[in-house]
Amino acid sequence: MIMLERAVPERLLLYEVLLKRIDPAHEEYGRMFLTYQNMKKGYFGELRSDREWKEIQIIQSHYLFHSYESVNQFGHTHQIDTLFLCRRFILVMESKDIGGIIDFDDKTRQFTQTRMDGTKVIFSNPVDQVLRHKAFVELELMKLGIRIPIIAVITITDPSTTFGATSQEVDVFSITGLRSKLIKLFNRFPEVLSENQLDYVKEHFLVCYKKQELNRKYPNVPLLKGVLCSSCKSKMVHERKGFRCVRCGTKNSLGMYEAMHDYRLLYKDWITNSEFRDYVGVESMHTATKMLKRMNLKAVGEKRYRKYLIPKDIFDKANRIRNKAIRKKN
Repeated sequence: MIMLERAVPERLLLYEVLLKRIDPAHEEYGRMFLTYQNMKKGYFGELRSDREWKEIQIIQSHYLFHSYESVNQFGHTHQIDTLFLCRRFILVMESKDIGGIIDFDDKTRQFTQTRMDGTKVIFSNPVDQVLRHKAFVELELMKLGIRIPIIAVITITDPSTTFGATSQEVDVFSITGLRSKLIKLFNRFPEVLSENQLDYVKEHFLVCYKKQELNRKYPNVPLLKGVLCSSCKSKMVHERKGFRCVRCGTKNSLGMYEAMHDYRLLYKDWITNSEFRDYVGVESMHTATKMLKRMNLKAVGEKRYRKYLIPKDIFDKANRIRNKAIRKKN
């Protein structure tokens, strides 16, 4: 049973917004685009891993957590790509989407990628990373008085990857070998937990789950504010029934929802009337209040201290309004 689905990382969404609102000619654009591409590649690799899990038929009782996040006793975060619980063992899995030739060195604790052009790139060691996650899981089980084998593995999701030197501490294999690995583990370990104990462990990890706040750190670059045109990406101006692009004439009555989505990722979850007017380009306080109320946002405070909460699904809300209007029209 899947307990946590993998969502699009907010850090990835943040960089999508940044690239949309920064001048492509800016000196930071290339570096930011490369960062975005690497994050996107890693996320797609995790999705390939998830698809592999979905194709494996597991008849034994189990629980699957994708992108599990928590905090240890020192206040440090853990972001586990996949956590698998069953009555025989617990699997802690780290997924990497890295091509070329990869080499693990257990002595120097280095992880090296050799690219097609022969250049070598050294990354943080995923072996140390997954063993750290394993230690966290072990400690949580000790709190419960539960003893069960915990297996740490690293899967490589890029099908073009060539394996050089591998680690002797952790199994490293292509994600296509996941089915075979699970079969071996099920055959190797007997059942040590009852159904009730497994549920107890599952509930404990649900309680320990703590989604990390979005890291909004990014290069200090000038960003285009307001509602952007979906056709030419220019800034739109507010009119009585919505927004209009001064460059191509495109009109958009729901553009403020996407603009608020971008604001939340770029700056913060809350926005005041004054901040909204400055960001969207509306001069009238009365008009801004009406627009904020129209979006049905949670608000706290009174008068000039009033602020509005921008929900994570605000862009989805716009799509629901649009689809409802289309169905009504038809």
